[in-house]
Amino acid sequence: MHSGRRTGLADTAQGDYLKYQRAAVAFARFCNLDASLTPEALIGTKAYAAWYGAARRSAKNRYWRLAAYAAAGGLLACAIWLALQPISALLALPPVLPAGWLIGNTMRRAYRSEEPRLEALIQNATPDERDRILNLEEFCNRAAGGRFGVAERLPDGTMRELAADWLKCFAADGGKLLVLSTNPTDWLLIRRRPVPGGEILIDIRGMVAATELSSKTLIDLDDTARFEAIHQWLLDHAQGTSSDATAFRNVLNLIVAFRRPEFAGKGFESKKEELEKEGYSRSMLEKVHSGNYPPFQRFLRSLPLNEIP
Repeated sequence: MHSGRRTGLADTAQGDYLKYQRAAVAFARFCNLDASLTPEALIGTKAYAAWYGAARRSAKNRYWRLAAYAAAGGLLACAIWLALQPISALLALPPVLPAGWLIGNTMRRAYRSEEPRLEALIQNATPDERDRILNLEEFCNRAAGGRFGVAERLPDGTMRELAADWLKCFAADGGKLLVLSTNPTDWLLIRRRPVPGGEILIDIRGMVAATELSSKTLIDLDDTARFEAIHQWLLDHAQGTSSDATAFRNVLNLIVAFRRPEFAGKGFESKKEELEKEGYSRSMLEKVHSGNYPPFQRFLRSLPLNEIP
């Protein structure tokens, strides 16, 4: 079953997959939440059902399109047969017209997305569910773009990294099912091929969702290159002389200070003692380090976080 699938998958030593987790667990971690929470609990039952329902409708429409193409082909064959008979060629027109309509309408439907609109899902969600719905969209887009490590565990236990062409199914109609379901049969509802057939494991590489960003997650971010990209993006969006923008930039400077190489391996108390000498207040240091500094979070949430690198 998997012999064809192995083309386009990269062999990697098993030890390289120690940071990989089941897709649902990786999503919970991406949301900066407890790994025991299921995707359905995170995004809400309405959004969960909406994505499943859309995938099923898309699959049904796929079968309808095949039937429509077959019917159109039959009508065209009939028209050709009539045109070849020693009778008026006008008799071939009646089958041609519905065949043309069937083909045109079917092609239009083939390009129509069945995915539920995010705006509609968010409108009926609680504030927490709203964030998680956006997180799932971001999670799948990052997986599709190769920002995560994504592997498939085959039935024989072999782990194989999914190549770029396979990752695109995360962003296709129905792609959310790769996270919402552990049943490979459900994944066949996804419109794009190929789709994995084994258990999906993901390494989020220390990333958290844009809606979950805080001073704490930025301080703890292991990926230096990603931190620098986010830091620069935040600075670019915090220009101006308003008190909010100024306070935001000051916290960004403090976050950078917490990440100094000389602080590596030191506990918070040691860092706090050093930074207090530089003029930072103890209260601010504690709040920023814990990720609970309201002025920073308020300004952060006012930014277009869906555009963050």
